[in-house]
Amino acid sequence: MVSSILFIGSEPRPDGQAPSTIFRQTGEGFEDARSTTGFDLDDNFFAFLSDLNEALDCYQRVIELKPDHAPAYKNLGDVLRQKGQLDDAIKCYYKALEIKPDFLDVYILLGDTFIAQGKEEEAQESYRKALEV
Repeated sequence: MVSSILFIGSEPRPDGQAPSTIFRQTGEGFEDARSTTGFDLDDNFFAFLSDLNEALDCYQRVIELKPDHAPAYKNLGDVLRQKGQLDDAIKCYYKALEIKPDFLDVYILLGDTFIAQGKEEEAQESYRKALEV
């Protein structure tokens, strides 16, 4: 039984968005829903998961598969932020920026997260960097 679906890549999804490879999380782990070989983690990916813990597991698994994939860290940070784990979210956002220093969305999310923590100076610096990208 499939408990979640993780979309990756650049071909149309059923909703018209864009990934090329569809992975399913099964009881045994992750399985490519279109073929059983290879992983395409070069493009951004999207997870449609109703459970944040399940999403957390999916993004951590993607990071295990490709630890230099900046969008995985960004998306993991997003889940951690939704769970209220702001310090951990910030660490993920910084890791994404370490890998991809021109990742505009991450600077904005980082600023938003600092605002949520009441850290206005750090937020302003993040927003300033976003303007420079």
